[in-house]
Amino acid sequence: YEIYNEAKELINIGKTTLVFVDKETRRPCHPPENFMKNIRQYF
Repeated sequence: YEIYNEAKELINIGKTTLVFVDKETRRPCHPPENFMKNIRQYF
């Protein structure tokens, strides 16, 4: 993400990292199928 001030100067840059974690084991896991179905169209 890029944020600009009113003078159109870049003032901040950010990014997001999305991860899925099993709540029982606290280990990484695959995303739920319904999530994948809904997001697949964007990739």
